[in-house]
Amino acid sequence: MEAVVTAAAWASWLYLAMPLVTLLLWGVGIRTAIVQQTMSADIRDLGRTAAWYVSVTGVFILMMEIWGIYNRRRFGKLVRRREAGIASDEETALALDVDSEAVRRAKHARKVRVSFDGSRPILEPLE
Repeated sequence: MEAVVTAAAWASWLYLAMPLVTLLLWGVGIRTAIVQQTMSADIRDLGRTAAWYVSVTGVFILMMEIWGIYNRRRFGKLVRRREAGIASDEETALALDVDSEAVRRAKHARKVRVSFDGSRPILEPLE
């Protein structure tokens, strides 16, 4: 039991500490990238890298936009929802396995108590 509690405590600690670890690693990675880019022998390398990043980002945005346009054209006008029809008293009685008169009484009552006799419901109008 103690091992389970200890494992749960370590797991929760890791779960809660991961955002801080991620932030730290992200900061170190950004700093490393900036140092490598600014310490480059030629400023044109920085321009080429920035152009590459902008190009990749632009292609990604363009792909997402094209995918969105495709989805709107393909699925935008489809209406898949259907309004459910109103069930008749007989259909409701058949589904609940009760007589249709009990359904009619329950339908017109303000409150209904539903109890079960085995798996069969019993509808009792209260008011």
